Formats: sequence, structure tokens, C-alpha cells
Amino acid sequence: MVLLLKRYYEKENKKTITEIINAWAPPVENNTRAYIDAVSNALKIGPDQNLATFNFELCSELVKAIAEHENGTTLYLDPLSVQSGIGLALEQSSPVTKTVK
Repeated sequence: MVLLLKRYYEKENKKTITEIINAWAPPVENNTRAYIDAVSNALKIGPDQNLATFNFELCSELVKAIAEHENGTTLYLDPLSVQSGIGLALEQSSPVTKTVK
């Protein structure tokens, strides 16, 4: 999910929740307007507001909001696994990852 969202943002220049969700959940298959509204409300960001950067925090919130909309819950998401996966996908360490020597 993170790699696809990153591609939308960086390579396809989709910089708003509306643009990202239209690509993720196209109207021919989904109630995209409801999806956009759900993600926008979860992130407390206007649907057409330009997302300044695609960073760990934004990505983490997007993943949670999309999982909530897709599944009706985030109960089954293991936070450490999600954070580690996002960190790997963004090619950076997640805030919870510790280096072991």
C-alpha cells in the first residue's frame, strides 16, 4: 500500500486526498466520494488541500484511514508491523525502530 501511495504522490503528482483516493479506489468500483470524505475527516485535512510532503506521519495516517474504510476497523493492524513496513517502504527508519548493536 505504501509503495503505491508513494508512487501516486511522487511519480504521478497526486498531491491531494481527492487525487490519491480517486486513483486508489476509482469511482467505477467504489463510492469514491464517501471514501475521500472518510479519509479527509480521519486526517483532518481538506480533500483538495495540497499535501506538502509525503512523510512517515502522513503515510501512517493514510494507511490507518484507508484500512479503517476498507475493513471498518484498524483492530487487526499491528502498529509495530505497520510502522516498520512504512519505514522500509519510505526507505527510512520508523520512529519506533531501534538499532541493535
